[in-house]
Amino acid sequence: MFGIGMKLTSLACLGLSLLSPTPSHGLGEDRSLQNSNCFGEMVWSVFQGNILLNGVPFRLKGANWFGFNTSLNILHGLWGDVTMDEVLDFLAANDFNGLRIPLSLSLALDNQTKISQYQCVECTSDLSWDAIERLMDKAAERGLLVLFDFHKLADGESTELWYSDNYPEEKFIEGWVNIIEKFGSWPNFMGIDLFNEPHISATWGKGLETDWNKGAERIVQGIVEQIPTYNKLIFVEGISSGGSSTPYDEDDPANDQFWGSNFFGLYDAEVDFGTPELNKLLVYSPHIYGPDLYDHDYFNASDFPDNMPEIWEKQIGFIESLTGKAVIIGEWGGKMEGKDAILQEKWVQYMLDACISGSFYWSVTPNSGDLGGLLTESWDIPQSGDTQFFKLTLIAEAQPTPSLFTQPISGDQYCLDFGAFADNSCWTNTNSRRDISLDLGNLLVSAENKASKEISNIACNGKMNKENSVCCSAECGQCGGINCLSEVHGASNCCASLILSSEKFCTDNEAPCII
Repeated sequence: MFGIGMKLTSLACLGLSLLSPTPSHGLGEDRSLQNSNCFGEMVWSVFQGNILLNGVPFRLKGANWFGFNTSLNILHGLWGDVTMDEVLDFLAANDFNGLRIPLSLSLALDNQTKISQYQCVECTSDLSWDAIERLMDKAAERGLLVLFDFHKLADGESTELWYSDNYPEEKFIEGWVNIIEKFGSWPNFMGIDLFNEPHISATWGKGLETDWNKGAERIVQGIVEQIPTYNKLIFVEGISSGGSSTPYDEDDPANDQFWGSNFFGLYDAEVDFGTPELNKLLVYSPHIYGPDLYDHDYFNASDFPDNMPEIWEKQIGFIESLTGKAVIIGEWGGKMEGKDAILQEKWVQYMLDACISGSFYWSVTPNSGDLGGLLTESWDIPQSGDTQFFKLTLIAEAQPTPSLFTQPISGDQYCLDFGAFADNSCWTNTNSRRDISLDLGNLLVSAENKASKEISNIACNGKMNKENSVCCSAECGQCGGINCLSEVHGASNCCASLILSSEKFCTDNEAPCII
């Protein structure tokens, strides 16, 4: 029920769609449907700093929409004229492809949790879980993926740690099992963000009960004990300042970090879920904000904002090179005024320079304290000239060509244009209409060697290459890996079959193994 073990028959070699589906996004008309890759299943993984969908980098452009984590037990904004359809249409029209949905653990533990009275005009049921079903269906219709996040334990219990006296760790695991068993069968279910912003008491790599790295490992192991087929992405956030060792001097400004952003513990202890299969689902997810949330000293430095890229590079720039895992920003944003606007513009440029391939903006709704949202203060769709319109422009600059589903995420076939990185020097996929050159240099050799080691022992029912490291489907003309140019039968996704992707880079329009 979670996308595992689904066998493909007639779709096994469909790489390029012969269909012309109606685009589910507003800008879909401008994207080449001839480059729409269609699959019979969606397989997520992580490789060389990117999240992959069926072996090809997926460019994520997401937003947070909160409410299920609050006492209302429903997405905020649905209490009046705003409808779920209107908000989702707005996101799709602006080429968003993902939603991060905060939940409370208490809601996950009780499928009879009720929506506060009069807080969802359109809902036909008073149960929160029914509203989540409604959201999943409507998001899938518009090509929007959903990532769930345990944002807090319960109303009035926003704890520093993922457990408390009222909610021990086994209850935390139970909550995730409930959510996955209920909503994991939706094809647009992208994965889970284990816990939002562990902080203050949370540690990393210190050998303590409060070590978040070990807590994350136990949670995932507890989930797969009950759901051994789980195969969606697993986001792990950092902790707050001071909870781990630091590689920098005590007075280095990079030591001052927002909650969820301290990953210095990775130098001592990387997260290990226990199996290669689970580790290939691991995404590290920092949260980066500006002075609207907290006015760190470095926001007042004489060389602000030019001082920030060096600080961000120390704080999160090392993660991909150290671990090989994807870095997806789970939260960023602000009111886009004054010093915060300067900060956000600098942050977007840093994301581009650092080749960060995805993020979730905070937030859709405008009632988020000092941060605001994408809708206007009067809960309207932003128009040219609105501050929120400039936010949309900035987000589009950070991810100008996201991966777009070209038809609803439903049925037995999923079609999308994989898009492209904004920066031509980044590791790019050319399965979109954009013709982008690729200069891999030493990264190519490193990635090939790593991939070869990881899959040298795979069972192959096709043909192995001479290095015994790549399995090519006997059924399809060729089977490739990452960054292959589109070919008949879909070189880049291993024919969307159950044959493993080689996870090797391709150049000169050639796959690693050709039959």
